[in-house]
Amino acid sequence: MKIVEKIDVEKWRCFAFEHPKGNIFQTPEMYQVIKNTKDNEPVFLSATDDEDNVLAILLGQVQKFYKGLVGKLTSRSVIWGGPLIKDDDLEIGRCLLTKYDETVGKKVVYSEFRNLWKMNSYRRLFESCSYNYKDHLNILVDLT
Repeated sequence: MKIVEKIDVEKWRCFAFEHPKGNIFQTPEMYQVIKNTKDNEPVFLSATDDEDNVLAILLGQVQKFYKGLVGKLTSRSVIWGGPLIKDDDLEIGRCLLTKYDETVGKKVVYSEFRNLWKMNSYRRLFESCSYNYKDHLNILVDLT
């Protein structure tokens, strides 16, 4: 297994849409949206096997709101609906998150994974990589 920053776009697209938790936020099209959004930088990583089959993907965006030193102290990375990992394999996930941390480590103050579903199966993964896990909570307000 290897962690790479570029893969075949069609393999990426297929993996994102065929994954049980696949979503628009982890697609090559969203990569282009982030790339073309002011003050945002896409971060993409994929785990592949020796035949370049996709095992996992992670697309995030580094958001900078200010320039200079203030920008470095306030930049963050947001990952919507990811990572997507084949068979929820925690070892693949650990390798992917380790490389992600190395990639964004000096660019951001913190990373935020915004889950779109219950990620209980990834809880151990995030905690083993020193992330704080908080359940996805919705607040319902009765307006009647």
